[in-house]
Amino acid sequence: MKKFMVIGHASQEAMANVTPKQFEKGMDIWNEWTSLLGEKLIDMGCPMFGGIKLTGKGNSEPSTKNVAGYGIIEAKSMEEALTLCKSHPQFSYGDDFYIEIHECRSME
Repeated sequence: MKKFMVIGHASQEAMANVTPKQFEKGMDIWNEWTSLLGEKLIDMGCPMFGGIKLTGKGNSEPSTKNVAGYGIIEAKSMEEALTLCKSHPQFSYGDDFYIEIHECRSME
């Protein structure tokens, strides 16, 4: 099995505009999705805010990547990872929310 990092994206503005009712409904969808994935969900992750870009030169500035959260899943292939993520809860918040899926390669 391979590991895949699922990165949620949304602007800070889009995240701030999520209503309490949308948030509550989203949590129900998260719970359903985590049950569906079962042991294939290695790390549910968490919401992320206020990223800082740091360079090798020591420069730091606010990140412009609009990363909203992450999770780690396990799948046999990218195709399976894509299938597992077709119903990702991030989509329930609207069109301004999307995900990226990246395969985590072993350092060995």
